[in-house]
Amino acid sequence: MNQPTFVLVHGALTDASVWRRVSVRLQDAGHPVIAPSLPMRDFDGDVAYLKRFLGSLTGPLVVAAHSYAGAVISAPDALTEDVRSLVFVTAFQQDAGETAGALNGKFPGSLLIPENLAVREYPGGTEIYLRPDKFGEVYAGDAGAREQKILAAAQKPFDPVTLDGSFTNAASWHTLPSWAVVSTKDNSIPTEVQRWMAERAGSTVVEVDSSHAVPLVHPEVVAETILRSVPIVACGGEASAMLTSEGIGSVRPVPQTSIMTSYRIHTADTADEAAKEPLKVLESAFGFVPAAAGLMANSPALINTFFAAFGHFRGGGTFGPDERQVLLLSNAVANRSEWAVAFHTLESLQDGVEPAVVEAIREGRVPPNPKMAALSAFTRSLIEKQGHVDDAEVVTFTSAGFTEEQVFEVITGVAISAMTNYTANLAGPPLEDSVLPHAWKTGCSTGA
Repeated sequence: MNQPTFVLVHGALTDASVWRRVSVRLQDAGHPVIAPSLPMRDFDGDVAYLKRFLGSLTGPLVVAAHSYAGAVISAPDALTEDVRSLVFVTAFQQDAGETAGALNGKFPGSLLIPENLAVREYPGGTEIYLRPDKFGEVYAGDAGAREQKILAAAQKPFDPVTLDGSFTNAASWHTLPSWAVVSTKDNSIPTEVQRWMAERAGSTVVEVDSSHAVPLVHPEVVAETILRSVPIVACGGEASAMLTSEGIGSVRPVPQTSIMTSYRIHTADTADEAAKEPLKVLESAFGFVPAAAGLMANSPALINTFFAAFGHFRGGGTFGPDERQVLLLSNAVANRSEWAVAFHTLESLQDGVEPAVVEAIREGRVPPNPKMAALSAFTRSLIEKQGHVDDAEVVTFTSAGFTEEQVFEVITGVAISAMTNYTANLAGPPLEDSVLPHAWKTGCSTGA
């Protein structure tokens, strides 16, 4: 399913361990994570180092940068073609001809001033530390006294020439979708600087009341923001997935240009009395009201028709749970329903469909399981030919182990999917948090 690797790049004064709490959350969500260590001796060297490092990785990449590292990933020469999106975590978003040092002084508020710094010589240059007694105030005011002392003792210094580094071509964030976590209590990179850079870049912005050490202090915010870039990289598509803001602060979503009308996504509390019961049952089953169902509740006739039909399909049908999900996922791909593909990917995996089968259906390939391949192919053909399948296709379907009754039962699944898929296609609902990691873009399937 084109699982992205998250590359977490540290900035000045801390090493890769600044990401440790974020890494745990991303790994628990099932994603590969790697955190390189920048030399921070000169800007061009860091750009070259990161480019070489990224070149050693395969598959789609999401690159997240903290602090100074944002300047590095802004340089187009630092990235490879596998990078799909960028996440700037209280980080510089530098453009051509600019320097991080100049950007940091654009607005007042930074306490990275000479009296708070310690300078030491190293062979070939000088390196900057924060004075240990100032580390908390400048960098990690909300990290707690013990953590501040640990961080101050284990600083990774930087050569000040890194802050004078620049590049000539347009920054990477001009062409790649980006997110920016802005800390509102930052004494290192002023909040107004972060806001200005993020606004200029068109980044999706998440604001959090935090010091500069936000990966350590609010790892849940950072991890969730990084996870929200997965819809962008799931198929290497453009930034078009609408994002929800629950649980991560103030979010400016990526605009949707294809959806012109806003439709209400109902809950059991807001729906018309005649539409409440299906939503209550669905919320009990899933722990939330699926967005398509909340939209269908705008018409009690639609939601109740769907609810009754699905009840018969699930309770009175002959397909097993895994076969049902293969059918519904195949329908969603055929109908190019991005919400439904993501939703039924999650449901398929939970109902025991082999991951390789799920991945193949999402990508428009023949699933490696022959019986599931026959079911998926017959389902899609029924939709694409509007029911005018030929006898040979029916024979192929039944020869795979299905019955004549199930030929007609597929039609039930197709009809149910038409209600949910068309509703989602019409309204373009946001993906639920649990569904986000399985986002899919139209065009991912070679047959879509």
